[in-house]
Amino acid sequence: NLRDVRIYDTIEDADGKERRVLNAKETTLAAQKQQAVREAFKDWIWKEPDRRQALVRQYNEEMNSTRPREYDGSHITFGGMNPAITLRDHQLGAIAHILYGGNTLLAHEVGA
Repeated sequence: NLRDVRIYDTIEDADGKERRVLNAKETTLAAQKQQAVREAFKDWIWKEPDRRQALVRQYNEEMNSTRPREYDGSHITFGGMNPAITLRDHQLGAIAHILYGGNTLLAHEVGA
């Protein structure tokens, strides 16, 4: 479950109350074993080609199925624009995104 493993010992103090104390040695050993299990699982899961193909297909169908829309502004003309200025493809795409995308934020670096 990918949670951190912590091993505690229960001890009784002078008043007779029980309390839990972290066992650092056993916690370290458990964490090392957990890491070994993770590594073994990584090796095992991709080893068989049929299983690998099925998992990749399932992942792509369930998780990797959304693709952001790409905007192409190459068809846009700008009446009255200085003919000495030629916009780059990414600039035309950004303009198309503004025109057709509705809610748009152009978070480009300065000068882009």
